[in-house]
Amino acid sequence: GCGRGRVAEDASGAALPWECIVEEGYHATLAGTENGRTYGAGIYFAKDAAQSDRYAQKAARTAARMQGHASGHESEKVCRIFLTRIVTGMYTVGQHGMNQPPIDAAGAKGEHFHSLVDKLHNPTIFVINDNTRAYPAYLVTYESSPRSSGWRLKTAAQKNLALFGVPAG
Repeated sequence: GCGRGRVAEDASGAALPWECIVEEGYHATLAGTENGRTYGAGIYFAKDAAQSDRYAQKAARTAARMQGHASGHESEKVCRIFLTRIVTGMYTVGQHGMNQPPIDAAGAKGEHFHSLVDKLHNPTIFVINDNTRAYPAYLVTYESSPRSSGWRLKTAAQKNLALFGVPAG
């Protein structure tokens, strides 16, 4: 399991969320408590890394406050996002309160949709509730300064999927 003796731990010795993802992958059953369940239960992914960056910036400020930086505005903050490969399969628009995707009436008898999205045409948010459908391929670590307008991923990764934001250690 993801526990003591790891490279990244908080002050209490508990493994940090990003370290657990590196070691064990995603756990859909643990998702949805901090960032909500607007489109249903599961792990939320953004099509655009800039959207993930906004969540990572928020998580970095929260982590800074928890680590004793009262204002959460020290000169540089470490942010982390995952470049993740996901298999969306057949998807439908999710809704708050959905614990799993609904049954696909056009699919095989009793088959559920595979994932949930924010909108059917050109979705920007994907919700996966099956751990086997998401692979954390790369962990992108970067520093963000409050003097800048925010970091933007300006590479090919911008068109790939990234985890919203993972608190930095």
